[in-house]
Amino acid sequence: MKKKHLSGLILALVLVLWTAASKTYAQEDMWVNPNTGMTESDAAAAVSTESEHVINSTTKYDVATRQYIISVDNANYTVRASVASGMYTRDRVSIAVPDGILSTLYRNGNQVDSPDLHDIADPGSYVLQISDGTMTSEPLRFTILAEETSAVTGYELPTGFEVVWVSRDEDTVTVDGNYISLMDEGEYVISYKAVNSDLSYTLITKIDRTAPEISIYGVNDYIAKGPVRISDVPEDATLTVYLNGEAINEKEELTQAGEYVLKVSDRAGNENVYEFRMLTYLDSNAKLFIAIIVLGAAGLFIYLRIDRKKMRVR
Repeated sequence: MKKKHLSGLILALVLVLWTAASKTYAQEDMWVNPNTGMTESDAAAAVSTESEHVINSTTKYDVATRQYIISVDNANYTVRASVASGMYTRDRVSIAVPDGILSTLYRNGNQVDSPDLHDIADPGSYVLQISDGTMTSEPLRFTILAEETSAVTGYELPTGFEVVWVSRDEDTVTVDGNYISLMDEGEYVISYKAVNSDLSYTLITKIDRTAPEISIYGVNDYIAKGPVRISDVPEDATLTVYLNGEAINEKEELTQAGEYVLKVSDRAGNENVYEFRMLTYLDSNAKLFIAIIVLGAAGLFIYLRIDRKKMRVR
């Protein structure tokens, strides 16, 4: 009886240890890799091949076509693009949506009219919205950067990528995690790569947050009582002059009375706005004309007086 009782205790202990080990393995298996967004079992199932590299739980990279294959939640189709969702780029972007799927492209929050999905070039923040008639999804977001920009403050690398190194004005920048701050001005070089493959990128962009300035002469406390001269417009800046809400061609000397708005912007999107009111005034031509009239009137008056005196003498 004692042997049977001892055997039962040993068997129970083995069952308890086996159950605890199973739970521990299950908990470890549910751990999600922050760089790829995948659990260990997902990563084991999604094996990269020579033709397709796994980027994260919803994205693969097709080596042959150099396109990302992006799965759509709760759908049996994919979207192909030259960028991964969340990516910043300086290049043109190409997107391929399956036949029969409706697509809408937004740039900086505004819908793009009749976009060419195979050639997207304008700088801005983009969102692709697709629908199969029963479900709407936004599987792709990306940003096209200009050579110089003020539109972004930081870059959070897409899931499945990690930083290699970052520099600003050729000085190394220390990065904590996969977020690169772009608040400070300067030229940034960002090198990063995919975690699960040798796919790598180098992003170069210049951050400029200084608005261009111009010199304005003839304005005091937002009021001009005569001609206004404009000078010192930077070579890389664009000056637009509005008079009473309408754009005009004059950009060096302003002479018409009215409400003025001057906007000067640069390639990075920075802008300065100057406003003033020009009062009605007499220019040199008008003064000369009035002087001639006054002199003429004075001469006529003198002539008439002299002529009248002559008549009295007779």
